[in-house]
Amino acid sequence: MSINIFVSPLCAKVLDFFDINNYSIINPYNLSYDNKKLIHGSNLLILIRGYKKRVLPFFFGEIIEFRTTTIDDLRYDI
Repeated sequence: MSINIFVSPLCAKVLDFFDINNYSIINPYNLSYDNKKLIHGSNLLILIRGYKKRVLPFFFGEIIEFRTTTIDDLRYDI
């Protein structure tokens, strides 16, 4: 089974830092109709904490929320 991962732009920077690059960037904070259709078929969505409510009506996969907003903050989140 392949995993379709979508991440917010800020979370993409964190994944890049760890050399993880098998994902697509999407803006879950202001979703267009086309973007809603894209993430609807996704398995995993990674975004900043607090935005889960915006995607729950149309996303049924797993959601990972980062509490941090910068790489430096990530040290305290792990």
